[in-house]
Formats: sequence, C-alpha cells, structure tokens
Amino acid sequence: MKYANLHLHSTHSDSEITPRDLAILAKEIGHSAAALTDHDVISGTKEFMEAAKEVGLETIAGVEFYGEKWGVNFHVVGYDFDIEDKELNRFIDTLCENRNTHTRILVENGIKRGTLKDITWDEIVDLNPEATWFCNNQVFRAMAKKGVLDMKERAHLLKVNFKSEPAFKVKIEVPSLEESVERIIKAGGVAGIAHPHNQYKYVKRMLDEGIPIGLVEVSHPILTKDEEKAFYDLALEHNLYKTGGTDHHGRLSAIPDRIHNHEDSGVLKEDFIELKERRLG
Repeated sequence: MKYANLHLHSTHSDSEITPRDLAILAKEIGHSAAALTDHDVISGTKEFMEAAKEVGLETIAGVEFYGEKWGVNFHVVGYDFDIEDKELNRFIDTLCENRNTHTRILVENGIKRGTLKDITWDEIVDLNPEATWFCNNQVFRAMAKKGVLDMKERAHLLKVNFKSEPAFKVKIEVPSLEESVERIIKAGGVAGIAHPHNQYKYVKRMLDEGIPIGLVEVSHPILTKDEEKAFYDLALEHNLYKTGGTDHHGRLSAIPDRIHNHEDSGVLKEDFIELKERRLG
C-alpha cells in the first residue's frame, strides 16, 4: 500500500463521495496520508481535513485546476497553499462561474432538445446546497434526489447531453497554464502537472522554458510503468516533488468501468514528507 494518495475528488466536484467519507475511506483502505484535489474548488477542504484529523490521516491542502498552453489543456495540481488566500479564492470564483455557465447551457440545450427531462437548472442548484461548482455529476445527483433519474439511462443521458458533438461545440473558458500555476504559488503552494500521460515532451519544455512547476505526478492509473519511471527520473533530475494518487471519482479509479488497485497509485512516505515539509524549497 502506498503511503499517500494525493489525488482524490469529492462531491464538491466530480465524485459521489463526500469529503468526510473520502477521508474515512482512505484511512480504512490503508493509506496513512491523503489530499483532496477537487476540480477548481477548495470548498470541501476543511471538511476533509477535519475528518482526516479525526481518523489519524495526515493531509495537506490540494486542488486541481485546468491550464492551456501550446494548444493543450493541462491539469494543474497544487498542494500546501493557504486556503484562505483572497486572490486564490477570487480566481476560484471565476473558474466556478465559467464552469457553471457551461454546464447550465448544456442542461438548457438538453431540455430544449427533449433529451433531458423533468429537471430545471434552478432545481439542480437547489438540490446541491453544498456545491459551488456544477458538472454532470450535480445534474444527475439532483435528478436522483427528485426521483426522476433512471440509472439504466444515466450513461445514455451523459453521452447525449454532455459528451456529444453538440456539447463539445459549447466551449468553456480555461485559464492559461501560467495563470493556474501562478495562483497556487502566490497562495504559498507548490504547483505542477497531473497525470501527464503522453505529455513528457511538454513537461520537459515547461522546465526548459522556466515555467515554475515544482512537482509532477509520477503515479496515476493512466500512466504506463515506463511513464512513471520517466517522470520519477525527471523529478529527480529537476528537483521536483513527486506526487500521485488514484484520481478517485466515485468508483475506485479514474479509468471508467475499472476498479483500481489502491496499492498501485500514490507515493511513498519519503515523497509525502518531502512535500509536506517542503524540503526542496
């Protein structure tokens, strides 16, 4: 079992497990440390940290942003920042507004086409009182609470309303890679690239061009063993923190229809302590 699982999501973004239950589950599975890295939000961080303390799970603040560079949308993961930082929270508010506008348009388009029924945007908001960030998870959660979701139809509803060609034509505003990295660093944290599958040349280019990434995920379900070794070696060469995790989204893995072995994804104790104590600066 890896010591720390540093890539987890909760009901505050795109998972079906609350921050509290996620901390308890991580401890029960056998991890000694974990971090909540919800997409674009830190609204569940306090709950996760409080629950982690109760069950004896070490933790640090975490988040996952998006960031565009060279025509590629990277996932930027950040750790050990001040969750009360005003500039960071203003940045997060903007990200949530962009995401929520995008999701609302997809919902309203689905309602107009008749592919999404028996729900309104206002009901989706009202039935997700803890949410500040809305994607298809919050839509289906609201429908389930209202009693109008046929679980057998969920995959179809997801495809036609959120994963179809018309849906992909609705663009969402995404910050630059530099801005996402900068916001984390200015809040006192360290930022880097999450699950960089097929992105070695880009991560190397970021380092060569002086983009201040300070970490890279070296363990994730979508990384091949060769990629994990390559990124681990790159981290050693460039004095980067090494992170990783299962990218928990309700099932036990980021990979659809597969229950991932938690022993495979995460980092060793020395890697977690190195990050938590900021031994690399």
